[in-house]
Amino acid sequence: MRVVQSGKYFRVLPDSEIEARQMRHRLMGWRQRKNDPWIVAEDNLVNRIVLSQSIDLIYSGSVSCDIADSRLKDYQQGDVHLMCRLKHCLNANPMGLGKTVEAIIALQTMKAETICIVVPKIIRQQWVDQIKRWWGRDAEIFEKQVTLEPGKIYIVNYDKLRNERILAKFRRFRWDCLVLDEAHKIKSRTSKQAVAVKLIPSARRIALTGTPILRYVDDLWSLLNFLGEEYSGKSYWAFVDYFCEVEKTPWGNKIVGTTDDPYRQAILGEMLSLFM
Repeated sequence: MRVVQSGKYFRVLPDSEIEARQMRHRLMGWRQRKNDPWIVAEDNLVNRIVLSQSIDLIYSGSVSCDIADSRLKDYQQGDVHLMCRLKHCLNANPMGLGKTVEAIIALQTMKAETICIVVPKIIRQQWVDQIKRWWGRDAEIFEKQVTLEPGKIYIVNYDKLRNERILAKFRRFRWDCLVLDEAHKIKSRTSKQAVAVKLIPSARRIALTGTPILRYVDDLWSLLNFLGEEYSGKSYWAFVDYFCEVEKTPWGNKIVGTTDDPYRQAILGEMLSLFM
């Protein structure tokens, strides 16, 4: 089999019709013209795994991962190390294991300066207090009268970003890092808050959620799409077709769970293990 990268796509030339059928089953987001031996598949993490291509695109490059905070537990040290190595990441540790602290230490280790943290309104002050405790920096809760400045940390709640004027303020910056706490709040890909956070420019992105996500794999698409199209693929429907079990009903198709295809289940597990 021959694989050629062309822009944001891979061109795949199977050696036989049997291999072509296998590739059409294994690839996500592919197309093939009639009588054309080449299969064209989008460049995403699933297809890089399937085609045994480099996955270096998910790593950040030259970020130091020397973590000097002795207050962290061993597993937290490991989590922070991974978060610093990754360009974008999804921290889905269960509640109580310190995702907030891990994110704060990771931001400090990355030497991030201009930071936007999006949270539910009820925990804004908790983030301010934790940043001060673990990092020693001041963070500011965003209110309408606040003027955004580079080199600062701002805490804003999801609801405020539904306001187009407020969102426009956050879109003027290219943030060093954009953090979503309780990131399952953007699981609905068409919701205003999901659309809003994806429009905020940021060099790096971190999503935190303690809510189980693998039970509803279609909801996972929006979280991965927040990290980038290379994680989710371009199309929600291609993702659903690949990873979900769909049942036909008199009212249309209904997603009833994760695919029962063992190959695709293994690909999902391998993909998530790289950045979650």
